[in-house]
Amino acid sequence: MKYLVVSGISLFLSVFSYADTLHCDDLYISDVWVEGVRDDGHALQNMLVVKVNDGNGTFDCGGKTYLHLENTSDAYNSMLSVALSALAANKKVQIAINTNTTTNYSNQLAFIRIKQ
Repeated sequence: MKYLVVSGISLFLSVFSYADTLHCDDLYISDVWVEGVRDDGHALQNMLVVKVNDGNGTFDCGGKTYLHLENTSDAYNSMLSVALSALAANKKVQIAINTNTTTNYSNQLAFIRIKQ
């Protein structure tokens, strides 16, 4: 019985180990677009999509090339505004991504901040 309880607790805790919010700093936004409904059912439909890089053309934060945010998110308009502002001003950004809410191409954008 003791082993069953320990095994059950270990299994319960391991479920939450896969969800992670990663913070990445000193990145540049290289592309921003908004997708609407698509007849092909593309994974990024109805989303804000952002591509970032480190200034040398590479990006390694969460293992996906793009970041997304659903257009139903309360933060959608604000995130779009911040992303466009950073792109237009060519300013560095700090981001956070949710790696438990993904598509085949992207991680979910959780936070974006324009740096000085």
